[in-house]
Formats: sequence, C-alpha cells, structure tokens
Amino acid sequence: MSNLIRNLILGVAALFLADFAVAASAPPPEATASYDHSVDFKAYRTFGFFQPLTIDSAGFDPVVAKTMKAAAKAEMEKRGYVYAETGADLLVNLNGKLAKLLEMKEVDSVAPPVYFTYRQGYYTDWNGHTESALAEYTEGTINVDLIEAKGKRLVWEGVAIGRVTKKQKRNREAVLKAAVAEIFSKYQFRPGG
Repeated sequence: MSNLIRNLILGVAALFLADFAVAASAPPPEATASYDHSVDFKAYRTFGFFQPLTIDSAGFDPVVAKTMKAAAKAEMEKRGYVYAETGADLLVNLNGKLAKLLEMKEVDSVAPPVYFTYRQGYYTDWNGHTESALAEYTEGTINVDLIEAKGKRLVWEGVAIGRVTKKQKRNREAVLKAAVAEIFSKYQFRPGG
C-alpha cells in the first residue's frame, strides 16, 4: 500500500473517530430555571396537568408523552405536592423538541492534503496540518412550565438542553426521566415551607 493511500485512510479514520468520540460521550443535559420572585410558592400544595398538555397535543410519540408526564408527576410528589385531577394550585405543562444541528470543528490531519503528495517519498512535513470537519448532531430541549391555576400565569420554568446520542435514543425512557429529574433539581420550593 502506498504511503499516500495509507495516509488518506488514516486521515479519514481520524475524522470519523473524532466525530464518534464526541457523539458517544455527550454530556448530560444542562438544566436552567427561572421563576417569578413575587410568588409565594409555600401557598401551593396541589398540582395537576395543564389542559391541553403540549406533549399530548403537538404530535409527540405517546411513549415520550407518557414517560415525561410520569416523570414530572413523580418529581412533584417527591417534593411533597399532592396530585389533583381538578382544582389544583399548580398546573404542569411539558414540551420538547429535537433539532438537527451542524458543528464545525478543526481537527489535526494525519494525512497531508492531496495537493502535497508531490513530496511523497522525497521528504516529510511536520504533520501540522488541520482540516475543517462538519459534524451533524441532535440537540434535545425539554421545557417544564409550572402555571398558577388561579391566575393562569407562568410562575416557574425549567429547561434542559443537551446532545442526544444514538444510544440515548435507544434508551429514551431512562434518558427522559433523567432529564426531567435534572430540570426539577433546580426547583427549590416545597409546599407550606
């Protein structure tokens, strides 16, 4: 095998492995939250779900909707809120989306660009070439809104944004539960205290 072909194969392999390493090691979603500072959260004791719940009415996969709803219910109950079908103090609304994005990366090239093959066999370079590589990835966003039922106003919002890998897509129920839990980790309030 000529050095040119070997270097080209190594260069393509390096680009592929760099993309794979980034995709395989996606960090957990980053959650943020904000709230209405004028609200007395101690006054809320019960919760229900907003109607129509966005994930039920926006064409979401029923498994995704059911998983997110169950995760939000578990997180609210873990914090001491009581679920109420009707007459709840707080209403939970859930939304999410997946978006395909592109990322430009500079990667060290194992192989020199094809133009420099005239050097092949005569002398070597310093292997300091870089190449630009485009990588496509999926970004997921989940929103949790808490709405004061009486005033019909948003009082708390949590959002998680992160890369979604193929492995995570295959294990989506566990990933969704973890993302909702991460969002609620930013919810600092408890009923009556």
